[in-house]
Amino acid sequence: MTNKIVVKTIVIIVFGAVFLSQNFLRGQNVAEVIPEVGQTMPSFTLMNVHNYYKKQIGNNDFKGKWLILDFWTAGCASCIKSFPKVNVIQKQFKEKLQVVLVGLQNDKQHNKRIPLIYEKFRKKYNLDLVYAFDSLLFKRWNISAVPYVIIINPMGKIKAITNSFNANQIQRLIQGEDASFKVHSSQTNQFDTRKLLLIGGNGGDDLNFKYRTVLVDAKPTDRFFQPNETRAWVTDNEPGIAKFQVSRVPLKSLYFYAYLGSGSGYGRWQIPEYPLHELFYPKPILDVQDSCLFFPDNTTGKGLYSYSLSVPSDKATSPYGVEDTYLMEIMQRDLKNYFGFEVSFEIREVTCFELTATNDGRKKLISKGGETKNFYNRYEGISYRNQPIEKLLNLYFYASPQEFPIINKTGISGNIDIDLEVDSLKDFDEINQELSKKGLNLVEGTKKMIVMVITDIEPKKQPFLNILDRISQD
Repeated sequence: MTNKIVVKTIVIIVFGAVFLSQNFLRGQNVAEVIPEVGQTMPSFTLMNVHNYYKKQIGNNDFKGKWLILDFWTAGCASCIKSFPKVNVIQKQFKEKLQVVLVGLQNDKQHNKRIPLIYEKFRKKYNLDLVYAFDSLLFKRWNISAVPYVIIINPMGKIKAITNSFNANQIQRLIQGEDASFKVHSSQTNQFDTRKLLLIGGNGGDDLNFKYRTVLVDAKPTDRFFQPNETRAWVTDNEPGIAKFQVSRVPLKSLYFYAYLGSGSGYGRWQIPEYPLHELFYPKPILDVQDSCLFFPDNTTGKGLYSYSLSVPSDKATSPYGVEDTYLMEIMQRDLKNYFGFEVSFEIREVTCFELTATNDGRKKLISKGGETKNFYNRYEGISYRNQPIEKLLNLYFYASPQEFPIINKTGISGNIDIDLEVDSLKDFDEINQELSKKGLNLVEGTKKMIVMVITDIEPKKQPFLNILDRISQD
């Protein structure tokens, strides 16, 4: 068998660096196949080729060779400036590389004279490049910015579309190695500055972001979603993004997530041997001029919000997701920027309820032990067996329309047993009546507690404006 040595040749066709007139592009064939990286090079023909053994060339002339075809314009200074460098590369790889310069020649004044312009620089720089003059391929391939370089492999697939190349890149290709090229502007994601970035693919894929926060007014048809904790999760369908999201929640819940790490007023942190519900007041104190934002209308959805926070998945520093303090800091800035409120924590005397028990009621409440049970059925009521008394306090709290904290004054610190015949967990009066039968009573009182205080932000002038004020006063 005779071994054949095939010398691979790279042919480079560079499309020169200015924007073409829109009038020139009118009338182009919209069905024309445009060169695309990774796809087969569209069929083409160049006529009146100079400094080559053929006057007409096309795809079939370069089968089995590296092919990079070439076009430039008379008004492209960077194209002309590159000719000497391209000429050196052509000589360096003359057995394996073919550069063909194709100048745009049409009826425009400066393009009419492009043969004379090239001849001037050919003599000046002693260029020995293959060249031709054409206009059809500019129209067919919608080339609107130059320099423009297409690099095609021996199988006819487009390796890159770029605006420049160097000897090192060509050497790597010839040696069968990979080479990286700057992406030509025509191949980048188009960005319409009149539209939002990444919405509907504007400027790239919808998920191609590092950080993102979205706050919207909820609609009555939106689904309610309120996770227990401020924690972002990474899902298999979007592995690079960690998300924390809530839907159709009141504004106070957003502030609880941002400052307490939970959607409820009690937060996530428990102080050992000291119930948090006796330490922290579960409603924000609103020292603001207009508090209507904090009183939502569940029917219309006004005052309810949906919020989405996305961060890079590498911010997930534990198997359970992104640390809450990191997310909370971002949420705090978002809320301050949008709603314009300051948040602080103070100790204040606030209204509360104290749950008391008669001696007989206390004796009956104390658990007899055994299997734990937490049961509710609207036809049979509530049944707690060997459950902490905090269960009862929580039941009271969430049924109370005022949402005042419930302080345990029963004298019971352990578990309880109790049965309540109630139809609804939200009927405070019914629950209160049932508990009264068990020797339990609620008494209104006051207690010093930690409270979240939300206030209006005092308008501040920027430092630059402060300096201007001082200058004007002087």
